[in-house]
Amino acid sequence: MLDYSAITPLLSDDSPLDAKARAVLEKAVEVRRRTETGAVSNWVRPDTKFDSPAGQMLQKTTWDEMQGQPQAIVETLEKEGKAIGEIAAALAKRPLERIYVVGCGDSWYSALGVRSFYEELLGVPCEALQSLDFAYYYYKMANERSLMLALSSTGGTARTVEAMLMAQARGAAAVAVTNTPLSLMTQAADHTLMIHARRGGWPTQASTATMAALDQLAIEIARQRGGSSSALDKLEKALHGTPEQVAAVLKNENDKAQDAAVRAWERQVYLFAGGGPAYACAMFGAAKIKEMTPSLAYALPQEEVHHFDSLKPGNPVFVIAPKGWSVPRATNTAERGKRNGGQVYGVVTAGGSPLLPHLDLAFELPAMEESLVPIVYTAPVQMFAYHSGITKLRQAGADRKD
Repeated sequence: MLDYSAITPLLSDDSPLDAKARAVLEKAVEVRRRTETGAVSNWVRPDTKFDSPAGQMLQKTTWDEMQGQPQAIVETLEKEGKAIGEIAAALAKRPLERIYVVGCGDSWYSALGVRSFYEELLGVPCEALQSLDFAYYYYKMANERSLMLALSSTGGTARTVEAMLMAQARGAAAVAVTNTPLSLMTQAADHTLMIHARRGGWPTQASTATMAALDQLAIEIARQRGGSSSALDKLEKALHGTPEQVAAVLKNENDKAQDAAVRAWERQVYLFAGGGPAYACAMFGAAKIKEMTPSLAYALPQEEVHHFDSLKPGNPVFVIAPKGWSVPRATNTAERGKRNGGQVYGVVTAGGSPLLPHLDLAFELPAMEESLVPIVYTAPVQMFAYHSGITKLRQAGADRKD
């Protein structure tokens, strides 16, 4: 019999979880174990090489799903409108002193993308945490005045299941946010928010639609708690305008993303930087490079770029700097990147960003609420990563012919 305690401490004899929660976790751990050993398939095989037939199919599927982001956002907001209202009504009745948003991989980056939105609207601390960190270390402050938003496309990510169960064990209300109905998380959660997005390729629309749905939930909770109607209506209008903005970026900035990818195709290390909500965009960008190319990529908070000599000579750096307080430091990043001989690309707000003189290429996007930036300003780095993979693939084929 498998010793589950060797896989997770939450299935050991001294686990704080009750029998029901332990049974749910055992199922999640078993699915994960079988996935990693190849006994069952997962959404995406982590060992799929970018230049294999399967890898090339993943690239194509990712591109198609990337282009479908506007519709996924619209569909999620429309189909989940009633559920969001019901969840908000239930949560508004609870005293709320702290919010936790947890996930792994792109789900965690989505959590980072909504943190600012929740704090600004609800006036309580919101922590965007990696699921393992919450489940094993940072669960102790959760209580009946806490809200847990657990993000997992499959609805069965073992570490995220653990985080949700640990929050519930301490009295927190738990909302499962997932693409997968009847999953382990939906069965165990107090509430479920479904994301109407595809996840056949590397994650794109599952992330942006998740952020949009969570932002809408924050708006509804604020309404239920008596927030300013006019201010919330204005913010909701801005949120519902993001699908059109994403569509415009995907159409208008694609050639530029391809150009940037061609310029940097020989590079093996890519850096992405962003401050505040834009840090989520940087995380998405680095993840897509690692998924769709054989290269390495790193995302850093804007200030951290300037520590430890992060900007190495010649390396490409993407600076995501929408209009906001991080722009002066982002300008320093672009300046230093050029001094180091790097290729510097910027995702900035149109209308005269101070970064422009220091950029090799600029993606100039519409002005918007800074807390909504991750939904729209992520699109250029997604496209850049896709075209980087395609360009490297084509060059690899040319080298083999030579």
